[in-house]
Amino acid sequence: MKNQNLFSFKLILHVFWIIPLLFIINSCKDKKDPEPGNKPPGKFTVSVVPSDTSAILGWTEAIDPDGDAIKYAVVLGDTEKATSLEATNYTINSLELATSYNGKIIASDGKGGFSEAAFIFETNKKTNSPPEDFTVSSVVNANEATISWTESNDPDGDVVTYDLELGGTIITTGLTNLTHKLTDLEYNTSYTGKVIAKDGKGGMKEKAYNFETDSKPNSPPGSFTAKLDNLKSNTAYISWTTAIDPDGDAVTYSIERNGTVQASGLTGNSTKFNDLLYSTNYNITVKASDDKGGESSDSFSFSTLAAPSELPVTLFSNATNLIETHFKNQGDFEFGLEFEPIKDGTITALGAKLCIGDYLITLWDVAATKEITRVAVSINNSDKSCDFLHMEDITPVAVKKGVKYMVTVNANNWYNYKSTISGALIDILPVTKGNIKFTRYGYKSGPKGFPTTFLLTRFAGIAEFKFVPDH
Repeated sequence: MKNQNLFSFKLILHVFWIIPLLFIINSCKDKKDPEPGNKPPGKFTVSVVPSDTSAILGWTEAIDPDGDAIKYAVVLGDTEKATSLEATNYTINSLELATSYNGKIIASDGKGGFSEAAFIFETNKKTNSPPEDFTVSSVVNANEATISWTESNDPDGDVVTYDLELGGTIITTGLTNLTHKLTDLEYNTSYTGKVIAKDGKGGMKEKAYNFETDSKPNSPPGSFTAKLDNLKSNTAYISWTTAIDPDGDAVTYSIERNGTVQASGLTGNSTKFNDLLYSTNYNITVKASDDKGGESSDSFSFSTLAAPSELPVTLFSNATNLIETHFKNQGDFEFGLEFEPIKDGTITALGAKLCIGDYLITLWDVAATKEITRVAVSINNSDKSCDFLHMEDITPVAVKKGVKYMVTVNANNWYNYKSTISGALIDILPVTKGNIKFTRYGYKSGPKGFPTTFLLTRFAGIAEFKFVPDH
């Protein structure tokens, strides 16, 4: 009997050691030995949202240093609930009310490497009531929309937060305010979504919304550069670089000169002005426009050159079809040429080519036989050759196209000009030189006064004037 009891004790002792050994051996079979050099998955965290009889587990992704694919197992207490999960969430059902649970998520790389994250939670003590109904509205501005909702009250007094879904994707969670702005949306696009009220215990209430963004606003043509390419006399050549329209719209150009539109609907990159005034400042604006009201512009300024002046009497006297004869000390006469400009302009100086002496040069209004202005000219050339042209500046006098004027000098010596055809009285007037048409020659004897006798066959001089055409 004594030996039998001793045998029973030894048998129990062996069983006591064998069972744990078998458990250890079995556990070692479940967990594959790590491959040489393999690194286990990195750390991760677990969150739990419990309800009455279930719990939603979610965890961050475990990053494997070797880049191995990760799968997850869910263990609740000592029970393995799921294995080989690729997702990072899992719902445990069929739990007891008001019960504490613990467990862990095991991340495995399939090569023996693993890491774990533990969790603990308690199911609700009573059936949870979800948040109450609420309303949602949206306000659209271009490609943005502000989503607003009324407060959703929770019957259990739980704190309610809100998740926002757009197009089937949760874009933000845990909101406590009652509005959210959506930005960088597509223009002219319809959107749908949901506002989800959650009480943190699995209770939720959803409300859908929808809206359509506005059509894309027009973008004006891009910046460009306009410039003066060349300036010749009173003609300006301008050009500009191409303005690129961000929307791909066709671009045309208009040109403003000192605030007045000179051309529009241009498709090229250059133009010219050939009607500019001399010695004038111009402000040029080139505008690029699309057909939707978009506009950009560039501006620059320039000044035209001074007008080339003319000495028309000198030009006339140098004509090859005239013969020149010099007369001296022939008595006092008032003489000169009648003329009319063929374009508007300005007379800026009066003068004479005569022998040494003091002279009065007069500009007349022929129709009124009235003096417009006069200037005293003193000639004292060193060589005493009587060929010296002396000009004196005057206050500029504007003269009009087609109006008759006369410039005269009172002198006792002069140059006489007539046709080179000997023995014939050939008309040499009227004649046009530059921008001046000479119509006839006039003179009177005696002191200063408007001429009374007029001829077409000759003229005496020289009483000169400087003419500057407007353009």
